[in-house]
Amino acid sequence: MNRRFLASLGTLATAPLIAVILPIQAAGQSGVAAVEKAAAALAPKNWTPPRTPDGQPDIQGLFTNGILTPLERPDNFTGKPFFTPEAAAAFEKQVIQQRNADRRGTGEADVGRAYNDAWWDWGTKVASTRQTSLVVDPPDGRIPPYTPEAKKRIAAEAEALKERCEHTVCPPALVGVLPADGPEDRSYMERCMWWSTVGPPMLPTAYNNMMSASFH
Repeated sequence: MNRRFLASLGTLATAPLIAVILPIQAAGQSGVAAVEKAAAALAPKNWTPPRTPDGQPDIQGLFTNGILTPLERPDNFTGKPFFTPEAAAAFEKQVIQQRNADRRGTGEADVGRAYNDAWWDWGTKVASTRQTSLVVDPPDGRIPPYTPEAKKRIAAEAEALKERCEHTVCPPALVGVLPADGPEDRSYMERCMWWSTVGPPMLPTAYNNMMSASFH
C-alpha cells in the first residue's frame, strides 16, 4: 500500500522524511521550480516511475491529504520558502500540541471536545520537501487577493442579497445563503457539486483525508 502526502506538485511520498536539503533561496526562480528541485533531490536513486500498459503514469494506490504544511505561508516564515530541519520539527511539535483534542479543560471547554484525538486525521509531518506552504506560486506562498473586478462582483452579489432580504426573511445564521427562489440560488456545496476539501483544489482537512486511485 502506498501512502503519499499530497503536498504540492507531486511531492514524492516514497522519499524518506529525513531530508537533508538546506533551505533554498527562491530569489531568481519561481516557487514551483524550487519545490520541484527539492522533490527531485528526495527521489530514490535509479527509480523508474511506474506506468500503465498504455504508457501513462501509473498513479494507482492509496493517498492521504493528512499533512501539517499550512496552505499559506505563516507570517513568521515570510521570505522563507523552506523549513530548516530544526524549524520543521519545532513546527510539527507546536501544531500537534495545539490540535491535541485529548487535552482536558474545565466546564464547557471540556464538554465541548466531543471528539478526542483518535477521531482527527490532521497528519503528523510537514511535506517531505519541507516547503513552508502548499501554495508555491506566487513564490510568497500566499493566495493572491481578489482582483478589482472580482471585488465588484462580490459587492454586487452582497447588495442583491441585501435587497432580497428586505422583502423576505433571512435567518441571521443563514445570511448569504437564503433566500432561494430555486436550486440555482443554493450554493455549489449545498447542491453537492463542490466541496472545499475535495477540489479543486484537493486540500487537507480534519479527517476523511484518505483517497484511492485506480484504473478500470
